[in-house]
Amino acid sequence: MEVTTRIYLMKDSQGNKASVTVEEGCDTAQIFGMKDKEGKALYFESDAYHISTFCNDNNIELKVIDRKDDFDTLWNEK
Repeated sequence: MEVTTRIYLMKDSQGNKASVTVEEGCDTAQIFGMKDKEGKALYFESDAYHISTFCNDNNIELKVIDRKDDFDTLWNEK
């Protein structure tokens, strides 16, 4: 069995960083820890496919990583 995840890495111009991991079958994401230009905390909760829109609207650099890992390998790592 494979575990499929999508990792969203975000970094803004002030050096704030955040990441969100969304597993296959789940589409909800919560982003926190990022701040806007005035230093106010940004909070976003919505369908994961809206993350790119959120990042564009808030001038945040985004990288997306798709991963597939073997369940048993992950299970036995810890």
